[in-house]
Amino acid sequence: MSETIKLTGFKELHDSLGNLKKTTERALLRRVAVKALEPIAERARQLVPVDKGNLRDSIVVGTNINSGARRAARKDPVQGVRVFCGTANRNAVPGEFGSARSPAQPFMRPAWDGGKDRVLESVQRDLKTEIEKAAARAAKRGK
Repeated sequence: MSETIKLTGFKELHDSLGNLKKTTERALLRRVAVKALEPIAERARQLVPVDKGNLRDSIVVGTNINSGARRAARKDPVQGVRVFCGTANRNAVPGEFGSARSPAQPFMRPAWDGGKDRVLESVQRDLKTEIEKAAARAAKRGK
């Protein structure tokens, strides 16, 4: 199944972010992305089958990635930030996709499918607000 999403305004976004210091830009992008993905993580925590709660409690939003993903990221350099929503718990993959011993009980994909539109809306809304705040702070400092 394929989906088509039309995104516009990247030139204006690039210009607005270009007026900020790189550290400010990265912190702003990270803050917006983490905030946008948190509802996905929360929904996944609600959907995950709970035995002792370890898998549920391991679902996080963050910027730290494991060594395998870090190696892949080095091969594909990206400007901006990378933010992840998920878990490193070893029971996540068999739970999400099933195994020879147990059927699939997906929790991450349904959480994403149910909230992906709100993620884009949140990023759009919050980026505008955060850029305006950062620009105002920079102007106040005289930079």
